[in-house]
Amino acid sequence: LGLVSAAGAASAVDANGCGILGCDRSGNTEGVNNGSAPPTSGMVKTKGVAGGKVGVTLKSPTSELVEVGFTSPWNEKKGQVLAFGDSKLSQDAFLALAPLKSKGAAGSLSKDAVLDLVFGSGSKLGGSSPFNIKVVDDTAGTLDGGKLRVLDITCSLQATNIEVAKRVAVGIRTEGSTAVLLVAGTNKAKWAESADEAKAMVSSLTAGPGTAASVPAAE
Repeated sequence: LGLVSAAGAASAVDANGCGILGCDRSGNTEGVNNGSAPPTSGMVKTKGVAGGKVGVTLKSPTSELVEVGFTSPWNEKKGQVLAFGDSKLSQDAFLALAPLKSKGAAGSLSKDAVLDLVFGSGSKLGGSSPFNIKVVDDTAGTLDGGKLRVLDITCSLQATNIEVAKRVAVGIRTEGSTAVLLVAGTNKAKWAESADEAKAMVSSLTAGPGTAASVPAAE
């Protein structure tokens, strides 16, 4: 997936040292504004159709530039950066970059390393005290020569005085010392309604080396 024009690409590093203007210290692409307007996702939409193709170049926590692309069946959430879905359907999808403890293709990462990327203390889901984590399916090294890994995971998250059962599809690629994660899921009770879309979304993930020329300076 090629990059969109510079106006649609992610902005340069924000005050937290994150490669997306408006993301948090863990590299999670949430709508944390930090006093500046977050960039667009670079989504190319078709009139009258939900979702679209996304292409951005981001600076990872390891200071690598990574070009990321995927197709989202869901619209971007208002006021958030690279986060997608419809809260009425409990849909929630987001993109995140994380440092790898050891380099390797996604398919070669150990199960523990993968779960740490998805649910570790520095991850978005990790901030909700996940438990009852179960891997339902894992493609391991079977997709794109092991470069793409797709998992189907159930878990429980702790919200304020509420336990929420979730099911998520996770797509993982690696670029250098950076893991690129695309997570799409719903409340477990709503999974059947969105499962096909969530799995197709994370399976469309691409990642490759980015260039400084494609990342405009923050205004």
